[in-house]
Amino acid sequence: MRILTVILAIVLSLFLTSACTTSVVDSLQSKQDVLIESIPSGSKIYMNGDLIGTTPMVLNLESDTNHEIYFEKEGFKRAKNYLNTVYKHAKKPYVQFGLAKDLGYYYQLSTDHLITELDWEALPDTVGITPFESMSALITKAENALSNGSLSVDEHKVVLRQVVELFNSN
Repeated sequence: MRILTVILAIVLSLFLTSACTTSVVDSLQSKQDVLIESIPSGSKIYMNGDLIGTTPMVLNLESDTNHEIYFEKEGFKRAKNYLNTVYKHAKKPYVQFGLAKDLGYYYQLSTDHLITELDWEALPDTVGITPFESMSALITKAENALSNGSLSVDEHKVVLRQVVELFNSN
């Protein structure tokens, strides 16, 4: 009976101390502030399927984990961008020590300022066989969207730039 009590006490103490260790490790985890912006501004930001806010926003992210970020805004195609981990130092360290490695000491995110441009939903993937006709139809659609209020003045500027870039590249 005494052995069973000792074993139960050990298991219980390990369980309780492991929970405390996890919270301490989370607070010591290497993190980095990243300014997240979008063109146009005011896009919803999603990470791991959860809405976390709208642009512009500063996020405090773990520096030893790759992050995939999705952007959504009505009237624009959904976009995604990535924050990847890179080594802090020029060369990869030959030896990495336990806790420093576990807490992300050797890593940082690829950038501390992420800007993502969302494409207008009416923008085609190609210019087609009648580029001038397609371009004028898109400009007319953008002007109508500005008139009826579905595009703001800033969004309208972005859309017109995207239309010109699409047809200028071909």
